[in-house]
Order: sequence, then C-alpha cells, then structure tokens
Amino acid sequence: MKKLLIVFVAVVSFITSCKKKDAPEKFSLAAGIEIHIKSPDGKNLLDPNIPGYFRSEDINIYYLKNGVKERVSDMLMDTPENFRIAESEAGENYLILGVSQNPDQAGISTTYIEFNNGEFTDIVTAEIIKNSSVSYYNKVWYNNELKFDPATMKYPTIEVVKQ
Repeated sequence: MKKLLIVFVAVVSFITSCKKKDAPEKFSLAAGIEIHIKSPDGKNLLDPNIPGYFRSEDINIYYLKNGVKERVSDMLMDTPENFRIAESEAGENYLILGVSQNPDQAGISTTYIEFNNGEFTDIVTAEIIKNSSVSYYNKVWYNNELKFDPATMKYPTIEVVKQ
C-alpha cells in the first residue's frame, strides 16, 4: 500500500508539472522609456539643485483607454503612477516612464505626461505589438516626433527641452 501511495504521488506530481506545448506563456516586455528633461541652457530639470526643477509630485501620468484619458494610479505596483525618477551612475536624474499598453484599433497607445498640475502636457505615443503571448512597443513618438525606432536604436532614450 505504501509503494502504491508513493507511485500515485509521483504520477500526480509529474502530470501537474507538465505544460501543454500548444499554449504559449503570456509575456509582456518592459515598456519603460528613459526621458532626460533639460532647460534650454542644458540644465537637468529633474535635479533638485536646479531652481524650478520638476519633483515627482509635479508630474502626473495619464493613459488614453477607449478614448478616455485616465490618471495612472495603482497602489499595488512598486511605482503606482508608472514612472519614477532615477539617477544614472554619472549622477544625472532622468525619468523612467511606463508607456501605456492599451493600443487603439490602429495599434497606437497614448500616454500623457502632465507637468506642474497641467501647466503643460507632453504626449508619448507608441506602436504596440500584441499577440497571444507577447506585448511590446515597437516605435515611440514624443510630441509627434519619432524618438525611438528599433531599426536604428537599441534603447529608447529621449531628451526633451522645456522652457
């Protein structure tokens, strides 16, 4: 009886650990882009030592979902507003933004970056590639200017000049 129980547990363990080869796993590539925000004279506007710099509290992110602009806020995420200000090894602050993964019928997603409580808003659009197992952005535009194309760049780093 003891041997039968061991065989039964082994068979059940084997069966439950097997995956169907026909069912691909769901996978979403990180959809973060690196944005450096500078003044016209080249100062980093995310640096707290610069007068008039942008604090994270001064930035709001919105996604366009089904034609409606919705503020991003998910308290269960590590970055609830899907952006963060990071510091490079060289000590330069930059914004890492998670672009919307909710494309319209043409496959384009829209993310709004609102600065200083709506003083001005920038628009990031991305061509989203989705199928049954993967989701990623292919091209990225910042205020209608193509800033990332995988054919010419490896990582989307964008520099923006603010007045």
